[in-house]
Amino acid sequence: LLQTCFWAADKEAARSQALLWLAFSSAFLMVQQLDSRQIRGLLNGIIATAVFQACYGFWQTGQSPEKVLWQIKTAHAGYLTGTYMNRNHCAGFFELALGVTSGLLFYSFGRRKKKTAVVYGILYLLLAAALIRTGSRFGFFSWGLTLGCAVIWGMVKKPSLRLPLLYLVL
Repeated sequence: LLQTCFWAADKEAARSQALLWLAFSSAFLMVQQLDSRQIRGLLNGIIATAVFQACYGFWQTGQSPEKVLWQIKTAHAGYLTGTYMNRNHCAGFFELALGVTSGLLFYSFGRRKKKTAVVYGILYLLLAAALIRTGSRFGFFSWGLTLGCAVIWGMVKKPSLRLPLLYLVL
């Protein structure tokens, strides 16, 4: 960290990156202090934000001219972008939310909470449709890779073989 701040070629960029690293590590350490109920609330907040982005994006693509908040969209017209100016950034957020949603969906199935699992299933389909409407090719690839890893994880019954098999596939 000291080398980054004092002996870097671009000291301002190095200090900025060091502060960013400090912010991310602080957020990670704060999340470690949460109990399971609070973590589920945080995950549900991520899903709720993604659902808002998806609904806003679907509404936005039906407008003429398309706008992102109050600005007319000049790039990525016809694609779902939510409140993002770039469709790929929106797809990245949907990819994160789809992973969280699928994790809570499988958790609900494992706990035999069928109503909760149905709700997460509907939200998963909504977010998947939103990801498809972004038209992000890498978003599709990443989503497929996530689904493939989840299928491998679910098919392998021996817990000791799951991680080595995932490492082999990836």
